[in-house]
Amino acid sequence: MIVVRNGVVTGLSAGQQKVEGSVSLAGQLLLHHVTATRDNKPDNKTAKYRGSLRTDSGSGTFNIDNKCKGTITISRQ
Repeated sequence: MIVVRNGVVTGLSAGQQKVEGSVSLAGQLLLHHVTATRDNKPDNKTAKYRGSLRTDSGSGTFNIDNKCKGTITISRQ
C-alpha cells in the first residue's frame, strides 16, 4: 500500500520495496522505488513514477531504467 500524507508519499511496492516520493499542492506526484525479482529480492533497477492527482483519482507514467515504460491509474481508497 502507498500512502500520501501532508505531501509525502511512503509505503511498499508490490515487491515489498520501500516507496518514497512527494505530491505538490497542485497535485503533481513524483515517487520512486527499487524494483524486485519474483521472489521479492531487490534487483538494483529504479522505477520512477510521475502523475497528476485530482480529488479521488489520477493518472501518469512510469519508467524503469529507460527500458520499461507505461501508464498508471491512481485511485483513492
